Amino acid sequence: MSSNNTVQIQKSGVTQVIRSGISRTPLTKLYERVKAIADGARGGMNQGIYIVRKISTGKLYVEKRFKPHPNDQFTIRLAMLEIYLLKRLVHNSIVFYQDAYVRENPFDAAVYMEYCDRGSLSNLIQVYQQSKTTHQQHFIPESFIWHAFVGLADALYFLKTGESYISTPIHSNQGKKWTPIIHRDIKPDNIFLRSHDTPGSKKPLYVLLSDFGLASPDDKDPSVARKPSGVRGTPEFHAPELCFQPFPATHQMDYQAQPHTAKSDVWALACMMFAMCERDEFAHLNRYCFPMRSQKCRGRDAILSMLDITQKQEYSEYLERCIKWAGNKDPRDRPDPRVLIREVKGELDKWVKDPNWTAQVAVAGELPDWATKKSDVS
Repeated sequence: MSSNNTVQIQKSGVTQVIRSGISRTPLTKLYERVKAIADGARGGMNQGIYIVRKISTGKLYVEKRFKPHPNDQFTIRLAMLEIYLLKRLVHNSIVFYQDAYVRENPFDAAVYMEYCDRGSLSNLIQVYQQSKTTHQQHFIPESFIWHAFVGLADALYFLKTGESYISTPIHSNQGKKWTPIIHRDIKPDNIFLRSHDTPGSKKPLYVLLSDFGLASPDDKDPSVARKPSGVRGTPEFHAPELCFQPFPATHQMDYQAQPHTAKSDVWALACMMFAMCERDEFAHLNRYCFPMRSQKCRGRDAILSMLDITQKQEYSEYLERCIKWAGNKDPRDRPDPRVLIREVKGELDKWVKDPNWTAQVAVAGELPDWATKKSDVS
């Protein structure tokens, strides 16, 4: 079985990506391990994450191993679903699938993805947060925040529709029917940064949505495989409707929270953009009340009602307006991904044309060299 992805440009101008299939035998002879990133101590399905080198090309990738489960069929189903979802996703702001295998007996499975050499959005925010204690404070350039906002909003649009709003049409080899996908664990730790392949490129780093371990198809068809329902992911980035804020009445404290939706993914995206402006990845939380790791909706007033940017001299009203709108605590007034990307792109265009922000626009999303992690492998 071929372990390569191939790209075809059709006459219509649509880029067709032909993904390699899912092997039934381990691919360990094709890759050599370089470094462990995570040992698998965290995460129900994660047995370890490694930087690996493809022997035939020398190129670096990330290998995620799946942890066996006493119920092998359950494990196989979840592993296959995660791999299948990632294999479908062909978008400039979503981490790229390379290879995968699932051996059923005895169970052994792994997925191989592109390697992001500049760390995570969480790393970036923490570096800037440290500057708060220095005499010369530093702020994440607004042009980079717009770059991330538009790219990730388009990624959510893609998860919803199977199409990109801002890029040349790109499709994978999964057929015409698209089942919407909900990520369910959007947070700075799951957003990765990658250099451009061209040495010395001044283009902004790639900002990539990753970790689809909790992602699930958003389809009411019972024949469609999906992950277990209920409130999943990281409580600190749960939208208000996932935990009632505050609970409507005392007798409702033990009711099940509403399920994840595309709009709860949008809320988490808004919180990340707010976090970059505030240089604090938990800036949206009320520190006097801590999120509860429970699937029951124990009412808590843990979410700020408005995501007000404090550094208004650094960031524009256009950006703040988009963040507040996407982070509206009432899902009825919050946009879904199809509406969000159009409005964010429209506000970006206004910002670019505003002479008050010419200097920021000129930064063009470039980050200073000290702001991101550098890979220690090559």
